[in-house]
Amino acid sequence: MQGLDSTFNNSVNDQWGGGHLVYSLGLQLEIPLGTAKRRRLSADRNAARAGVIGYREQQDKVSQEVASACREVRTAFESVRTSRNAAMQLEEVLNELNRRQSSGVQAIDPNFVQPSSTPRSASAMPSATKPTN
Repeated sequence: MQGLDSTFNNSVNDQWGGGHLVYSLGLQLEIPLGTAKRRRLSADRNAARAGVIGYREQQDKVSQEVASACREVRTAFESVRTSRNAAMQLEEVLNELNRRQSSGVQAIDPNFVQPSSTPRSASAMPSATKPTN
């Protein structure tokens, strides 16, 4: 209210009476720039991209660890299999020696048991076990 007087009615009459040449006009204009929304979407996309990259890195790490564990298991299995086969061969040799000793075909003596690092061939066998013509 810009009208001045001692009473309210006179103030309103003074306001609208034309004694004051004060007019105002208002206009509200809203232009969406969208930069805040665009920044938020870009940040969300970057976070999602970083999450995907992190997931892929984690997936690659797990794949490498699984491959390494599989190689270790294969290596251990091959070692066990080799040891088992060697033990079975030695058991067969020992069983054959026990059979020969118990049947009296060949007595185990120092001439029969020769220390060597190579396996014995048929020519290295004692003469008692070689067939004679």
